[in-house]
Amino acid sequence: IAELDAVKSDRQKAFNLRWPKGKRLSPAERWQKRAERAEIALLSFDIARLRRNTLHVWTARIVSRASSIMIVAPPIKKSTKSPRGNACEWGASVETVSKKNRTALSYAPGMAIQMLKYKSAEAGIPCHDDIDPDSESAVIGEKLVAAGKAVRCAKRAIRRN
Repeated sequence: IAELDAVKSDRQKAFNLRWPKGKRLSPAERWQKRAERAEIALLSFDIARLRRNTLHVWTARIVSRASSIMIVAPPIKKSTKSPRGNACEWGASVETVSKKNRTALSYAPGMAIQMLKYKSAEAGIPCHDDIDPDSESAVIGEKLVAAGKAVRCAKRAIRRN
């Protein structure tokens, strides 16, 4: 999956460079652009299919080995908070936090929790859904942004002196 994801990412970057928005295209170029977009869409479909199948196999193995399941997970929305700021206070460590968020969301944690609940109910195994909102992993993005802002302020203070 990671290899296909890297290939898709590379093709998407090349596509974006080759076909910038607003560029006037001849009919032949339009067909070529559509063909490249279709290839990227097929890669996306393959990646999604592989992820779904991997998730199915993973949850089936967990449920088959368990007598009871307890799910401890921070709220997805809180753990993938955007590093971007506003007009007064702009974000820091944007690239790092965005990469962490993309990685977390690519594993589809919500879907995994939902599938574990469904399969455990189907198998008659008790499943306890205990959400821990104060988990360290839930606030790491916020801490990275705060640290980046502190470093930026310190650099400014050093330059002033």
